[in-house]
Amino acid sequence: MVFQRPVNNILVKGSEKTREKTREKTREKIIRLIKSNKEITITELAKETEISEKGIEYHLTKMKKEKIIIRVGSDKGGYRVVNEPIDNN
Repeated sequence: MVFQRPVNNILVKGSEKTREKTREKTREKIIRLIKSNKEITITELAKETEISEKGIEYHLTKMKKEKIIIRVGSDKGGYRVVNEPIDNN
């Protein structure tokens, strides 16, 4: 027997907005930490942001796909840089 939980659309929309804001704040923290130390490890990022290493990997993967973060060098000896847009003004 399967029970369906009723869904309150207002609650779902509100929680989705909250989740999106939290993701943005986490991304901003990760970017700030990488700017201050380009050789920072996933473990160090996890400790500083207080989320799991898997959570950090998720955010880094998303930011790599969006070309916000670029990996330079090898996995072992490389580092990450924030891909900043060039201001032509």
